[in-house]
Order: sequence, then structure tokens, then C-alpha cells
Amino acid sequence: MSTAGVLRDFESSPMLAHVPRHQSAGHVVQIYTNDKFLTDILVRFVGGALAVGDAAVVIATHAHRAALEEQLSVYGLDTTKAGIQGRYIALSAPERH
Repeated sequence: MSTAGVLRDFESSPMLAHVPRHQSAGHVVQIYTNDKFLTDILVRFVGGALAVGDAAVVIATHAHRAALEEQLSVYGLDTTKAGIQGRYIALSAPERH
């Protein structure tokens, strides 16, 4: 699958209609009230970056990383390949009890 096809499929998804633009360096901290909201935001932000060849660093719990990676794969984004390319770095955050 070509990158153009992935990007087209990614941007045509109703949930991902407002893909963030990655035109400046920086970082984002997301405050959330439930796990689904967080996953949806991460898929848009991280998926938008990976789809255009940019990089993303994610610091999240195992459960949140797994949910993110599962949803990204639905859109044809390969986090393993992006990780090998140095474009996807997933780090562990402590679990909240």
C-alpha cells in the first residue's frame, strides 16, 4: 500500500476529518476524561504525523499504547515499521491505581 493511499483513507475517515497539521516543532500534553477520548485524539494526532512521514513520541500506559496501535493499524499505519525507521517511539508511563 502506498503512503498516498494510507493518507487518503486516513483523512477520509469521519473520525479523523480534522487531522492536526504538523508544521512546527513542539509537543502536546492531552488531558482526558475517558480512555476512548484519549485514544481518538491520539489516533488523529499520531496517525496524522505517521501518515505524512513525520515522527511521534508517545508516553502512555501499556493499555493506552495497545489501543492506539490497534486503531492505527485499522487505518493501515504500521507502528512497527515506523519504529524501525525511528519515526514512532513508544515509552511506558506508570499505571495509575
